[in-house]
Amino acid sequence: MRHFLANEWRKTQAAKRGGGAVIESLDWQVADKRFASEPAAPGLTPEQAFDRSWALGMIERATEEMRASYGRSGRGPLFEALHPLIFGNPVEESLAAQAAALGMNTHALTMALHRLRHRLGERLRAYVAETVGSGAEVDEELRHLITYCGDAPAPR
Repeated sequence: MRHFLANEWRKTQAAKRGGGAVIESLDWQVADKRFASEPAAPGLTPEQAFDRSWALGMIERATEEMRASYGRSGRGPLFEALHPLIFGNPVEESLAAQAAALGMNTHALTMALHRLRHRLGERLRAYVAETVGSGAEVDEELRHLITYCGDAPAPR
């Protein structure tokens, strides 16, 4: 009986230390690949480099969610055509060529781009809202995010 009670006590103590938690392994190959492909920023402090990496990760997460959403609704080719235009100012001639390739007119393509940018902004706002304490801090955090992404390449 004494051994049984000692074993039961050990089990309860193990549960307190996370004994019931699922153990997940780290995928070092993915991490090595990701960090090897990040551009070096010699002018940034470690804190600024972290903030930049965080900001780019948030944008990439929102972009991938939008890609998946467009794919699920059957508009994957539209997203792929608009994706390079999200973070820049498109040239009118390239818009006309892309609109023709998609079977749209230029106005419809620019409206689709506007809607995509708006939805992407909403996703970013929602992600940032998850990381701050109050809704009042969202705009400040978004400005901070934009500060570190100003000269960064657009997410893939």
